[in-house]
Formats: sequence, C-alpha cells, structure tokens
Amino acid sequence: MSPAASSPDNNLTQELLYKKALEIFSLSRHLASYISNDKDILEMGSSSKSVDKYSMHLVMDSLSLAPSIASTHSHFDLRLRKISVFTLRKTVKRLLLYCEYLEKNYTQGRDYISLLKKELAQFKKYRTRWEAMILQKN
Repeated sequence: MSPAASSPDNNLTQELLYKKALEIFSLSRHLASYISNDKDILEMGSSSKSVDKYSMHLVMDSLSLAPSIASTHSHFDLRLRKISVFTLRKTVKRLLLYCEYLEKNYTQGRDYISLLKKELAQFKKYRTRWEAMILQKN
C-alpha cells in the first residue's frame, strides 16, 4: 500500500474524485456526440471541422482523468505524485478551455457545456482536497 493510501479520509476523497472523473468523461462523450452528430472519436479526429477536433480532445482528455487519479495515488515517490498532480491540473485547465471554445462556437450544445463546466468546478474542489492529502509526507 502506498503512503498516500493510508488515510480513510483520503480514500473517501479519492473515491469521490474518481467518480466525478467518470461522470465528466460520460458527460463529455455525450456532449461530443451531440455536437458532432453522433460521430465516433476516429471520425471526429479525421474531420476538417474545428468543432469536431475540440470535441475529440474534450473526450480524450476527460478519459485520462480517472487513470491519472489512480496512477497518482499509487506512486510511492512524492516527486512523482507532484508531477502527476500537476499533469491533472493541466488536463482540467484544457477541458475548461475546450468548453469555452465550444460554448462560443456551437450554440446548440450550451446546456451540456454549462453542465460540464459545473461538474469541472466541483471536480476542482474535490481535487484540491485530494491534492492536500496526497502530497502530505507520510
């Protein structure tokens, strides 16, 4: 068991964060599907439309959240945990930027985008608590 996994509070916080990451992925996938007229990821990637490209990046980055949380939690080395936390922060910032772009350039998906932004804000709150626990020296 890693040093980061020793606290019951940390386990609960990680579980909430992990579940929120899965919800964000699901919501991102639904949003991308709606915006791209049910294209799959490969079709979005090969599309010439920028809205499809941003939708694809939104899905791919949101897909990386949950594995990143699990990976960070399993590192024994504090330095590696810090690097993973920094990467997770950057991913969330990119997701918010994708939302901003889609919100400005695709009016029909605004309800989904607004909901996704709220979920990302809640994720950031959970992530802040989780980071404080995971980066403690044990």
